[in-house]
Amino acid sequence: MGYNNDIRIKSISYNLKYFFTNKGIVQIDNRLNENIIKYNVSNLSYGINMLRENTQVKFNLGLISMEDYLFSSRKFLYEMMNKINSRGGTSILTEWEKKYSSDTRIITENFDPREIVKSYNIGWHGVETLYKEKINNLIIKEDLLGNIWGGIKSFAEWGWNNIKDTISKAMTCTSGQGAIDCFMEGLRTVATSLLGVGVLTGVSFIPVVGQIPNLIIFGALLIYDIWKMMTGKEYKVSDIVVDIISLLVPALAKGLGSVLKGVGNFFGLGKLAAATGGVVSKFLPALVKGMSTISGIVTEVVSFFSVKLGIKWIADMANTTTQGLEKITDEVQDGMDSEKEKLKGNGDLEDLDDMGDLDDLEDENIDGFGDEEEEDGDLNMSDNKPMESK
Repeated sequence: MGYNNDIRIKSISYNLKYFFTNKGIVQIDNRLNENIIKYNVSNLSYGINMLRENTQVKFNLGLISMEDYLFSSRKFLYEMMNKINSRGGTSILTEWEKKYSSDTRIITENFDPREIVKSYNIGWHGVETLYKEKINNLIIKEDLLGNIWGGIKSFAEWGWNNIKDTISKAMTCTSGQGAIDCFMEGLRTVATSLLGVGVLTGVSFIPVVGQIPNLIIFGALLIYDIWKMMTGKEYKVSDIVVDIISLLVPALAKGLGSVLKGVGNFFGLGKLAAATGGVVSKFLPALVKGMSTISGIVTEVVSFFSVKLGIKWIADMANTTTQGLEKITDEVQDGMDSEKEKLKGNGDLEDLDDMGDLDDLEDENIDGFGDEEEEDGDLNMSDNKPMESK
C-alpha cells in the first residue's frame, strides 16, 4: 500500500480510533488491507460518522454542554448547507427538521438520559442519510454551475478541517524531543488525558478489555517503555505498569498513578506489593497470566505500525519486549519475596500464600484481538529509527 510513504501524523481522534495524517485518515485497528480514508467530498460521509462518535465521547467526558451535544448535528448541517449556497439546500434542511431534529424541550423538561442519547443519534443519522442520498449529488451539481465558492476541492477542505478541529487532538513535541520520543509521549498524553483510559487520573470511563484501539495504543507504549528500560534510557516504572494493566485488566488501573509515586524500580514495586497488598499486589499475577496475550498484542502492534503507518522502527524496539517482561517479572517477584521475609521475621505477615493469587483476577476475555521536530504539530515518522531519549 503506497500511502505509508512519508506519512505525517497530525492528530488523533478523541475516541482514539483515528490518526489524522497528511494523506488522509488511518483507522487504528488491525485490518491491514484497509485503505486510507482520503480527504475528499465522497468520504465526508465517513467524517460525519466520526463527528457523531467523537462528539459523544466529548460529552461523556464533560468537555461540551448538553445543548452543544444535542444540537451538534443541526449546527454542522446548517454550516454545510450554507457553504453549498444552493436553493436545493432549503428543502434538505426542511426535511431534516421534520424527520430528525431534536425537540428543545428534551433539555429543559428532565427527559430520560436514554431519550437524549436517542435523539442525538437520530439527528446525526439524518445528516448521514441526507448526505449520502442528496447532499453529495447536490455538491457535484452546484460545483458544475459554479455555485460553490472555491469549488468542490475547497468545500472538501472546509468539511475535513471542521471535522479535524472538532474531534481530534494535535500531537505536538516539546523542545528538544526526538521524533520518536515526541510521537510516543504525545500518544501517551492523549491516551491518558482525554479518555477513560486516563488511568493516571483515575477517570472511570474505561474502554472494555480487548477494544482494538486500546490494545494498539497501550501495546505500542509498552514496547516503547520496555525498549527504553532495556537500552539504558530513562523510563518510569509507573508508565510500564499502566501500559500492562491497561492491556490486561484496566479495571485495576484506577488510582495507580498516586500509588506508584516514588517507585523507581521493579524490585521496589515488589516490596511495595508485599507490604501494602491491594491493587499493586495484583500486578504480578496479571502479568504472569497475561504474558501470552501481551505477546500476541505486540505482534499486532508491529503489523499495524509497519503496514498501515509505514513505521518500521517499532519492530526493532519490540525485539526487547519479551526479555523485558521476564526481567520485570523476576524483579517484582524478588522484591515481594524480600519484603515477605522481612515481614515474616517481624511477625507482621500472617498469610503469605494469599498475596497476589492468580485466581483473584477476573478471567478477562481479550483473546479475540486478531479478529477485528515540532512544525505545525506534524510528525514525520516513516524514516526514523530508535534514538536516544532526550
